[in-house]
Amino acid sequence: MALASARAGKHIFCEKPMALSVASCDRMIAAAEDAGVKLMVGQVLRYIPRFAKIKEIVDSGVLGGPFAISIVRMGRGWGAADVHWRRRRDMVGGVLFEVSVHELDFMCYIMGEVERVAAFTGRYIHRDIDYEDTAQVLLRFRNGGLGSLVAGVSSAIGVYEGKMLCGKGSLFWGWDGIRYRTFEGEEVRVGEDELPTEPGVHRELREFVEAVREGKPATIPGEEGRRAVEVVEAAYRSAETGREVSLPLEGPCGSCR
Repeated sequence: MALASARAGKHIFCEKPMALSVASCDRMIAAAEDAGVKLMVGQVLRYIPRFAKIKEIVDSGVLGGPFAISIVRMGRGWGAADVHWRRRRDMVGGVLFEVSVHELDFMCYIMGEVERVAAFTGRYIHRDIDYEDTAQVLLRFRNGGLGSLVAGVSSAIGVYEGKMLCGKGSLFWGWDGIRYRTFEGEEVRVGEDELPTEPGVHRELREFVEAVREGKPATIPGEEGRRAVEVVEAAYRSAETGREVSLPLEGPCGSCR
C-alpha cells in the first residue's frame, strides 16, 4: 500500500510498525524519496503526554545523561471478539512488532542507536496465536548505555512502568505519572492529572499535516521507523538462534517478512 501510494504521488502516514522487515522498510523509504513525497511513521508513544514529558525532562539536562532504561509492559491480551488478524504472525509479526515496537522506539528516542541485542521469547498462555506471548529484550546502545524490555500479553495484572538511570539522578514512571530526583535534590512528582490531555495521536497527525502543508521534514521519518523495525528483527533473530545479534543487520530473518 505504501509503495502504491508513493507511485501515485501521495504523502504517506504509516502506522507502526513501519513494516515487518528492514528490507520492506528500505523499499518504502526509496519509493518515497523517488516520488518526492513525505513518509512519516506513527510511533505515537513519543506524543503521549507522559512520554513527551519524560523526553522533556531528559532533554533539560537536570538528570544528566541517561545510561540505563528499563520498561515493563504486560497485559492480558485480546478478547474473543477481537479481529482474527491480531492472532497471526504473518499479519502482525509477533508481540514485539504488534505491541512493543512502541517501547523499543521510545528507548532509541531516549538513548540513541542500538549496537547489540539479545532476546528470549515464549508462548505460555495464548494457544490461539501462532507467536510468542512473552518476550524479554536486552539492548546495548552505541553510547555504552543499557536497555531492557519485558513485554507480553500473558499477565493477569496489567502493568506499564519504566525506570531510567542518569548521571545526576533517576526517573521512574507508571500509571500514576512520573517521579524523578537528582542525587542531591528532593524528589519531584508529576501526576498524570498534571499532564496535557490532548491525545497523542492528535498531535502526531497534526505534525504530519503540517509537514505536508508547510514543506517541513516529517518528525518521525522512515529512517526512524526503520530503526525500530531493525531492533525488533534483531530481537527475533536472537531468540531464534540463542545468540546476541549485532547491528546493523545482515541477511533476512526467519521470523520476519
